[in-house]
Amino acid sequence: MPRYTSAYSSPVIRLKEVTILVDNASRLERKDPMKYRAYVNACCRGAIVLLCSHLEGYIEELGTSILEKLHSKKVDRSRMADILFYHISRNRFEELFQKQDPKARAEWMFEFISQDLEYWSKSGRFANPIDPKIFNKGFATPRVGDIAKYLKRFGYNDYIKDLNHKLTASSLIIQNTINHMVDTRNSIAHGDNYITKTPTEVSEIISSTSLFCNTTDVVLGDWCKRKFCSIR
Repeated sequence: MPRYTSAYSSPVIRLKEVTILVDNASRLERKDPMKYRAYVNACCRGAIVLLCSHLEGYIEELGTSILEKLHSKKVDRSRMADILFYHISRNRFEELFQKQDPKARAEWMFEFISQDLEYWSKSGRFANPIDPKIFNKGFATPRVGDIAKYLKRFGYNDYIKDLNHKLTASSLIIQNTINHMVDTRNSIAHGDNYITKTPTEVSEIISSTSLFCNTTDVVLGDWCKRKFCSIR
């Protein structure tokens, strides 16, 4: 299970339900692999889908925890990357890009000033919390590259490098395992009835995912300490 070395992250990757599915599949596979083959496959497929969903939620919760701390701990905005402000108001900018009429753009500007302008300053603390639903919008596939892009929203650009440093020789294997899990989940979701994993393979994926989340927590927490050292 992930450990937490910082005050920025509080979520836990939920493995209990996934482990129950794999344990049931392993037990029935040992009992009679042919008789229970369909059930074993169903359990393993379900475990992959569930684990992938939990990983996605875990990363979003890490980000949401940081957003909450930036407000509650009154972190000065001079410490924050410009890109973070963009993602705070991202939904509004997307609305503007769709508007062609000058009158509609002017109305958008007045609405933006009244609702979002308070966030746009490079000094002082946030007077109001940041909406995580808006900030997290667009993150839906927890491939390692997509997780790295999500963390760049905070200004954390060295995630992959830090991950490699912490995981050393196993880094590429762990990252490939995460990406393969996501690809397997996508194939299942698109109706591929033949793709599956054995209980042993799913157990190995669970171990890799746990290590991946633990390491992500550590490197993200270390970065937050360097970037937002006033959070405790």
